[in-house]
Amino acid sequence: MSLKDNIKAVKDELNSEEKFFEKAVLTERFVKRYKKPLISIVVLIVAILIGMMIKEYLDKSKIESVNSAFTKLQTNADDTEALKILEQNSPALADAFKLHRAVDSGDIEALKKLKSSTDSVVADLASYTVAASTQDAKQLSSYANKSDAIYRDFAILDEAVILLKNNEISKAHMRLRLISEESILYESATALMHYGVK
Repeated sequence: MSLKDNIKAVKDELNSEEKFFEKAVLTERFVKRYKKPLISIVVLIVAILIGMMIKEYLDKSKIESVNSAFTKLQTNADDTEALKILEQNSPALADAFKLHRAVDSGDIEALKKLKSSTDSVVADLASYTVAASTQDAKQLSSYANKSDAIYRDFAILDEAVILLKNNEISKAHMRLRLISEESILYESATALMHYGVK
């Protein structure tokens, strides 16, 4: 290796070290200038991660609490403490349990209370069950006229049966025509249409 090559190699090495130190100085200046915002960002990220872990733990704990309370209610439906836990942590599930219990026992008053449930399915099922259980044609008609009624066709059929019993045959036939051909109750509605025809 010649002296010229050695000098060039040393020069290149000094240039690369100079560039390295230049970058180190720039980085140090950047860190000094933005030290507080960088620390704030790191603290914020750590706080978010800790918050997410705490939320996940609390959600898991809540689910376990709800499952435990629901299991207790399945074995002992009169466990008021378990019902309170269910109402606090999962109001929709508590309302569904109350609906099941009210339907099984035929408790119309409990069903009436559930008509105002925040869970739309529970409220809908309670409304239909109250109307069907009390054999109230007006309530059944009102229920069936709701666009999102789950048991719409059943309500129409129930109402038609009541109307037929009251000898309001033409009214009953008008209601039965509202049941579409795609409905599973269409054949039953068609059969009822022949009732009372002379």
